[in-house]
Amino acid sequence: RSSPAAGIRILPEFGVRLWDGKVNINFSRIRRDWGTGDGNMTLSKTARPFMALDICIQPFPWLSLTALSGSLEYFRSEGIKVSAANFQNNISILMAELFIKNIVYVGFTSSAVWVKRFEPGYLNPGMIPFLYQNMVGDFDNLQMELSLGIKIPRYAYIYYNFFLDEALLSANDFFHQAGASMIAYQLGSKISIPDMPFMTFILQYTKIEPYT
Repeated sequence: RSSPAAGIRILPEFGVRLWDGKVNINFSRIRRDWGTGDGNMTLSKTARPFMALDICIQPFPWLSLTALSGSLEYFRSEGIKVSAANFQNNISILMAELFIKNIVYVGFTSSAVWVKRFEPGYLNPGMIPFLYQNMVGDFDNLQMELSLGIKIPRYAYIYYNFFLDEALLSANDFFHQAGASMIAYQLGSKISIPDMPFMTFILQYTKIEPYT
């Protein structure tokens, strides 16, 4: 059954840029797109926006470091008055990017989705979430992603993304045993049409294993 309803769309954004853009601090509820693909696996522009504080530091033209911590939103079909204690999660991400001669791109991301609680380690932008969980216990969901990209000037950008949710390396059949290889990957290319600056052709293959 359908009935009329009202909704709100609030996307506040407060930011500051320092030292000619070498330091960027942003506190906002926006859609984020982290990665080289179209519809990325760690943070995708097609996902729900969420409130977070992100800090990006670029000490050198070839190196960029970004840290983000925020609160994921949820939708309770039973109503807003029903407890959502089991659905309230935070997210923290640390990303390092290398830009080699504006042709080769290498990115590494470590992230954690964790139940809302005071957790200084995940809030510390210098602490890799994967390492911190091994210090406090296996209570949260961790992910890692490796991104590679090669730019062919004026013609194309070729990229590969590998996403690791969880892996059981001791499994008898790593690629077919349930829950052993919780991975995903993307391979694609963004091709520019010569002499047509507003035309781009995207060819992409994405594989997401079960339980990922």
